[in-house]
Amino acid sequence: VAGANTRRYHAMLIAATTPPVGRVALVSQIQECLIGPSSRLELGTNLFHGGFVHPSGYLHLDSFEHVPAPTWRYRTPQGTLEKTVAMIQGRNFTIVRYALAAGSAPVDMEVRVLLAGRDYHSIMRSNDFVNLQTRSQPGIVYIPLYEGVPSVWLGHNAQSFQPERTWYYNFDYPRERERGLEGHEDLVSAGVL
Repeated sequence: VAGANTRRYHAMLIAATTPPVGRVALVSQIQECLIGPSSRLELGTNLFHGGFVHPSGYLHLDSFEHVPAPTWRYRTPQGTLEKTVAMIQGRNFTIVRYALAAGSAPVDMEVRVLLAGRDYHSIMRSNDFVNLQTRSQPGIVYIPLYEGVPSVWLGHNAQSFQPERTWYYNFDYPRERERGLEGHEDLVSAGVL
């Protein structure tokens, strides 16, 4: 519920390339940051090697409901932000919707999509082979990732997309370590919405 992945099998989008098998972890996480007049409020939560938690967005989590679709409500100085995630059965896409609750002040938001691009049994390490040569136009961003791996298409209504190639290191998956497996992974961002 806090949003931190604790296993390699946790992701926002795992595509079945040859259903029901051939599963590829494409989008591992989505990190949101609200930008106020004089502050930034990160809503994501990640576990890192050594027991570190960053950011600590779970501290702003007011409620969570799983029916009819998983919905998180974050209480912020500007009001309440709702995040709803839905997946369509039999399709390889995830829908993420953000909405401010009635009475909330307008706020700017940055959304960073953290990518893996790996077989879902594997672990990703930083590398120079990832193809982050994004192509974007209003409302859509194309990210090729790796040869032989499905590309990621981000449909959005953001004002802009700022490309980047940034690796984030040593995400910790404690449930994997409990199973005696490798429990650290690196993820990459291709840009910020």
